[in-house]
Amino acid sequence: MYIVADAYRGDRMEETVNDYLAAISGNRPQTIQFDDQSVLEISDAADLIMFNGHNGVMDYIDIKSWVNKSDKRTDIVMNACVS
Repeated sequence: MYIVADAYRGDRMEETVNDYLAAISGNRPQTIQFDDQSVLEISDAADLIMFNGHNGVMDYIDIKSWVNKSDKRTDIVMNACVS
């Protein structure tokens, strides 16, 4: 099991929420390459994606419309104020 954490500044809620929604809808492919040249697919390839922090949807932000790009089902968690 790998745990990957992305951290965002509090004033970047629009980017944070849109990156989360892009990942859970299969629109944010990312990889990590290790020293031995092996590659781990993360973000939209993850089995579980969690948002933990301030509830950005309480702010006035531009939330894009994200369409699911695959049939993959991803477990998600949102842990935030008024979520």
